[in-house]
Formats: sequence, structure tokens, C-alpha cells
Amino acid sequence: MNKSLRPRERLQKYGVDYIELYELIAIIIRSGTSQSSALDIGKKVVDVLESKYYNNVVIEDLVTIPGVSRIKATEIVAALEIGNRIVSMKSDFDISIQEPSDCLPYLNEIRSAKKEHFMALYLNTKNKLINKEVISIGTLNASLVHPREVFEPAYRYASARVILAHNHPSGDTSPSQEDISVTKELVSAGSILGIQILDHVVVSHNDFHSLQQSNPELFE
Repeated sequence: MNKSLRPRERLQKYGVDYIELYELIAIIIRSGTSQSSALDIGKKVVDVLESKYYNNVVIEDLVTIPGVSRIKATEIVAALEIGNRIVSMKSDFDISIQEPSDCLPYLNEIRSAKKEHFMALYLNTKNKLINKEVISIGTLNASLVHPREVFEPAYRYASARVILAHNHPSGDTSPSQEDISVTKELVSAGSILGIQILDHVVVSHNDFHSLQQSNPELFE
């Protein structure tokens, strides 16, 4: 194939907007067979994707295509999943957090963790999620969760508001005295810095507790 027509070179020259899906897949496939080029195989992969409505495509769906080895099928499935997750993340980050329960989808990674994970959700002035970070791992205490570690990302993300969160591996989401003390310290620090702490949510694998709802005086 003329070098100027190869999908890799076309992508480098023109950008992704001018590249068809089958060409992107051909880039992943890299090489064809004696019977089919990488572009031909890419078109067959697209046929399979369309037949599955671009959902739940697994390795076994692709290895039936001549020229698609198990390794190549794995790479294609991985690339598809990357795309799916990025789309999901973009959609999630466009949702405004109005209630404590709105936080839960962003805390799934820590809800069943066997150690305590302290997280911060960084929001803009419209309560839309900008980013989130795990601040510390271990038993929650004032020395482990320093205001600097919480508020430095807030400045980095130009965040106006923060929601604190951590998990209780025991399953009991009742806030401890240490949870309350840490919350009070961070609310006070946020007030000085001009960054509002909206809530501190304690989660477990099947429950959650909002300190803003149970102890609203902490956030005044």
C-alpha cells in the first residue's frame, strides 16, 4: 500500500477526525495475512461490532475472524473498553451533585475496600465534579489527613467546593469521634482558604452516612 494511504500515516498527518473506525482498528491489528490486509480485517471487525450493537464484545467474538489472533483480539477489546470508560467518565463528570447519594457512584472503588480510604471530591461552583483523589489509606486521624493534602488538589483543579468521603470496612457507617474531629478541622481550614466543605460522607459496601445531614453544625 502507498505509504500516504496507510491508516497510521494518515492519522499522524490528518488527525483522528479523518480516520474511519475500521482504519483505527487496522492500526491496532498492525499487519494482515497473505489473503487479507489489515484494513480488510478491520472492516470485518467492524461488522462484528455492529452485529453486537457495539456492546459486550468479547475476545471469542473476534478470534473467529481470519487474521485476528487471540492477542490482537485482546488488544481490540481493551481499546474498546478504554473508549467505553472514558465516555462513562465524561458523562459522570457532567452530573451535578445535589444530595449525599449523588456521591456514591464516585465512591464505588472504596466502598468494599478492606482498609479505610479517605477521598476528596472536587467540585466547581455548580457542584459538578471536576476530579477526585484518594488522600490517604489507613485509619482516619488528624495526622494522616492533613489539610494541605486535601486542599492542594483543590487549588490545582481550581475547585470551589469539596466533599470529603471515607469508608468503614466494618460496615457500620456511624461516624466516629475521630471522623467528627477531622471534619471540623478541615471545615475550619477550608473557611480560611475560601474553599467550602459541603459534606463528609461515610460509606460501606451497602450503606452510607452524611455528616452534613446528621451534624449540620459542623459545616456552619
